[in-house]
Amino acid sequence: MYKWLKKQKAPKLPKLSKQEIQKRIDEWKASPLSDISHLTTDRSFFPITPIGTSDSIIIQSRCIGEPTPQLIVSLPPVESSTPVSPTPPMKVVDFCSSDYLNMSRDSKLIDMSRKVIEKYGVGSCGPRGFYGTMTSHLRLEEAFSKFLGTDASICYALGYATSASVIPAFSKQSDIIIADNNCSMGLKSGIRLSRSFVVWCDMWDLEDLQRGLNEAEIMFKKLEKKNSRSVIPQWIRQSMNFQPSTRKFIVFDSISPKSGKVCNFPILHEIAEKYGYRMCMDETESIGVLGKHGKGVTEYWTERLLDEWEQARKREKRDESEPRRRGEVEKEKVSPLPPSGYTSRDVSFTTLALSSSFGSVGGICVGSHEVIEHQRLNGLGYVFSASAPPFLAEVPAQVAEDLSAGKCEAQLKRLQHNISVLRDTIMHQEHAEGNNLHVRSDRMSPCVHVSIDVGVSQCSCDSDSPHALCSVCKTHIINMIWRKMLLKGYCIDRNFPVNAPSIPVEGEKEEEGVSVSIRVSSEHSLAQLKGVVRELQSVSESIRSDVSSGAGVGRAE
Repeated sequence: MYKWLKKQKAPKLPKLSKQEIQKRIDEWKASPLSDISHLTTDRSFFPITPIGTSDSIIIQSRCIGEPTPQLIVSLPPVESSTPVSPTPPMKVVDFCSSDYLNMSRDSKLIDMSRKVIEKYGVGSCGPRGFYGTMTSHLRLEEAFSKFLGTDASICYALGYATSASVIPAFSKQSDIIIADNNCSMGLKSGIRLSRSFVVWCDMWDLEDLQRGLNEAEIMFKKLEKKNSRSVIPQWIRQSMNFQPSTRKFIVFDSISPKSGKVCNFPILHEIAEKYGYRMCMDETESIGVLGKHGKGVTEYWTERLLDEWEQARKREKRDESEPRRRGEVEKEKVSPLPPSGYTSRDVSFTTLALSSSFGSVGGICVGSHEVIEHQRLNGLGYVFSASAPPFLAEVPAQVAEDLSAGKCEAQLKRLQHNISVLRDTIMHQEHAEGNNLHVRSDRMSPCVHVSIDVGVSQCSCDSDSPHALCSVCKTHIINMIWRKMLLKGYCIDRNFPVNAPSIPVEGEKEEEGVSVSIRVSSEHSLAQLKGVVRELQSVSESIRSDVSSGAGVGRAE
C-alpha cells in the first residue's frame, strides 16, 4: 500500500544550453493540421443526395477542370415492383447551380482554399463572440463593406440563417412587416420568427402593393394606440421622454426566386421614404450579376435611370433643333444634371447568400455601423452558431476584392451576354409552330423561368384544385421533364408548386401551369445554351404526347 501511494518523482530532464535549445527549435517542423493530399481536381465537394426515390439524383463528382460547368451523375431507378440498378454514371451540363460566375470551379480559388486549410485547419471551433473570429472573417467583412460602399458588414456561417437572424433582430412583436408573397424561404423564416404583424402582397403588382400599404396603415394606427397604453407610469414616461412607437419594415427580394422578376426598386424606395418604412432586401440573385461592376439591383437601376436621362436629353436637343408648330404645348425640360441613382446605403440592411456568385457557403449583411453592431449581440445566427470555416470565408473575400478592382468585368459581360442569348433563343422559339416554351422571368435575371404548355385542361386525379392541374400532378410532370433532360445531358432546376409535399405554405400564391428554371453561368458555351432549349422543346413535346394520352399523370402513377 505504501509503494502504491508513494508519489512518483518526475524524471529528470537533461539541461540544455541556449545553443542546443535554438537548434531544436530550428529543426522542428509542424505537422499539417489535416491531410488534403487526396483532394484532387476531380474530387466532389457536393454531398451525395439520398437514394431511394425517382425524383432524387446521385452527384458523384463535379468536373472542376472542365471549361464549362458539368457534373457526373447517376439516376436512381424509377419506382417499380422489380429491383432495378441505378443508371451508369454520365456527364451532364450543369444548368441548376446558382454559381453564376463559376467561382467554385476556379483553380486559383481552390488552391487558395487548400493553403488556408493547411494554415488554419477546417473548422473555426466556436462562435464569433468567443474564439471563432479569425483574420479570414475580418477580411471578408471588410471586403464586402468596401465593395458595396457601406459602413460595415457582418458574416454568417449559413446563407439561410442570415435573413432568418437579421429580421427578428430588428422587427419585434409590436412591429409591422410588408412582405412579398413569393419571397425566399430565408426571408419567410425571419418574418415568422419576428412574430410581427405581416401583410402579404404582390410587390410586382402596384394595385396589390397599394392594397397592402392601406392595410398596413390601418394596423399601424391600431398598434400605435395600443402601445400608447403602456404599463410604465405617466411621470416616468414624461421624465424619460418615452414615446413607444411601431416600426415598419418592407421585406423583398431583389430578384424573385419564384418568377425571376427584378424588383422595381425606385418605387419601393419612394414608398419607404414617403411612409417611413425600413427596407430589408435580399440580393442573393443579383449581386455579382446585375450592373457593370456586379453591385446588384441598385447599380442596375442607377444605370437604367442614367440611360433614360441620356435618351431624354437627346430627344430634347432634337426637338429644339426643329421648328415648333403652332399651338403645340411646350414640353417640360429635362434636368441638366444626371440622376443621382441608388446605392446600398439607401437600404436599411441588405442580406445575401455567398452560395450564388461567390462560390462559397455562408451569408453577409451590409448596412450602417449601428445596424451591424446591433446584430453582434442580437443576431441569433451570429451569437449562437459556430462561425464559417476560414477557407469558406477567404474565397468570397477574394471574389469581392476582385469585383471591387474590376478584375471580373469580363466574366460579368459573358454572364449577361449568355443570359441574353438564352432568352433570345427561347423567344425566337416562341414564334415557331408547335412551340411549348414561354419565358416568365425578366431579361436580366440569371435564373430563366420557362413555362411549359403540357396540353392539360383538367386534372386526372379527381382533385378539387381550382387550377388545371393539382400540385401532385404538377410535381409528377416536373419530375418527368427533369429526368428526361438528365438523360439528354442537361441538369435543370425544378419549380415545384407551393403546396407540394415538404414545401410550407405561407403567403405564397400558386401559379398556373408547369415551369422549370435554367440557371445561366458565365462559362456556358453558345452550343450548350442553344442545346438546352432545343432538348427542352423536344422533351416538352414528348411530355405533351404522354399527358394527352393519359400516361404518367395522376396519383396512381
